[in-house]
Amino acid sequence: MNKSVLWLAIGVSFCFSSVVFGESNASAPYTYVDAYRDALVNDARLAVVETQLTVQEAQVEQAQSQLGLQANVSATTGWQNYKTQSANSSVEQTTSNEALTVSKSIYAPRNDLLVDQSVIRVDYAKLNLDNKRVELGVRVAEAYLN
Repeated sequence: MNKSVLWLAIGVSFCFSSVVFGESNASAPYTYVDAYRDALVNDARLAVVETQLTVQEAQVEQAQSQLGLQANVSATTGWQNYKTQSANSSVEQTTSNEALTVSKSIYAPRNDLLVDQSVIRVDYAKLNLDNKRVELGVRVAEAYLN
């Protein structure tokens, strides 16, 4: 067992034992748990990994949206003014065209693969976040115990 992990476990057990046995009060000293809580809020490395996780989760939503119906709407309007040769009269004509197109591909393996890849990236980002939290705990324990 790694020495820093052992010290981390000892420090956490002392902090929790004081809370469980009612030894904590308002003027309690700054404990390892307090230091770790502050580090979770203020650590820049952890914030970067949390942001990466948020981005990966957004990419899953984007990939899943490609699996649904795709709708396109278009509208055009045209105007024409012309004279007829036989009656020497002027005619105005206005045309308009509206279109709504809805499509869904029957089989799109690329879209399914994009969703699967996005889910795997989210899982990887969650593992990376857990790893960074453990590393943060070790760094705080080393700093706290030195």
